[in-house]
Amino acid sequence: MKTVYIKIIAVLSLIVLTGCSGKLYTNQNLSEACIKDENKKCMDKYEGVFVYPWKSVLTTYKHDKVLDNKGNVIMFAGGPDGKACLPVDMQETVTYPDYDSKYLIQYDSAFLKVLTLLSN
Repeated sequence: MKTVYIKIIAVLSLIVLTGCSGKLYTNQNLSEACIKDENKKCMDKYEGVFVYPWKSVLTTYKHDKVLDNKGNVIMFAGGPDGKACLPVDMQETVTYPDYDSKYLIQYDSAFLKVLTLLSN
């Protein structure tokens, strides 16, 4: 008799846990993810959050000033004698959001989660 109760509790627990767990996923195909009208045309509306991946860009610039610890310029390129320095080419890798390739994070709620939302 005890094993029957244990099996019933295990099955009910499995149903409840499965029914409450939703699905979080990313969608890179925005034409598939958009909300469509009755003619199946994209209305440019989406459910979810847009995310922009990072991209690294190599930037080049001239370093032409020398600053003291307070941020004051003490030497600069083309300055008078004693305050002159030579400009130096600098390269730096900078990380920016890639606005050309966005994707969508979406969430599909589970069966019991939908029932909870409908009852509120």
